[in-house]
Amino acid sequence: MSTASTILITGAGKRLGSCLATSFAEAGWRVAIHCHNSVAEAQALRERLGERHVVLTADLRDLAAARKLVDEAVEYFGGLDCLLNNASVYVRKPLADTTPEDFLSAYQVNCLAPLAIMQEYAARIEKGCIINILDSRIDSVDGRSGAYLLAKKTLRDLTLAMAQTWAPRLRVNGVAPGLVMSPPGVPQEKIKRLERLSPLGRSTSPDEIAAACLLLANSPSMTGEIIRLDSGLHLLGQDWGEPNTTDR
Repeated sequence: MSTASTILITGAGKRLGSCLATSFAEAGWRVAIHCHNSVAEAQALRERLGERHVVLTADLRDLAAARKLVDEAVEYFGGLDCLLNNASVYVRKPLADTTPEDFLSAYQVNCLAPLAIMQEYAARIEKGCIINILDSRIDSVDGRSGAYLLAKKTLRDLTLAMAQTWAPRLRVNGVAPGLVMSPPGVPQEKIKRLERLSPLGRSTSPDEIAAACLLLANSPSMTGEIIRLDSGLHLLGQDWGEPNTTDR
């Protein structure tokens, strides 16, 4: 078994997940690149990063498949130093029109799958760390994407609860991005408006999110922390825009 640190990143085939996988690989980590629909992109990423890494596929709506994903990564690497729950799905729908089925769909990938994966990781790993990608609007009320945001709020609460529950064996932290990669179809003028609205007058780059994740992965004394990276948009105290989304 290689002495290099190992990490499983969900939703790593494209967009932010691809950047996370690249940054960890360039930092010397061996990466298990999870994907569901983005198999071709994930395979291309693995070819670019090298044979030390592996692509694993799973539909995270299937909780048994989500748990098996951890088992496959542990068996491939002979252990697993870090778990990064990045995969998410987002459907923009007014809260008044959101059905119980919509809530179930949002919670399956954005909350229940990360919970199942974390629990399997905790059962298999004696010492490690978990990082959950959240959303910087977790303290706001958003009637346009209620199911998505409520699922992320629950994942935030799970992050804090599990940090206490699994200490000192496992560290659990979160990163809450703001405007990083908006969903396809969002007008460019809206992106620019949000950048101007932010206290720092800019969006956040995927590389900055990756740097925060690397900080958490490499900081033995950090647990129960939520790092916001949104150029200060959360200070405005209002709903301000669209989330980042990745392949599930």
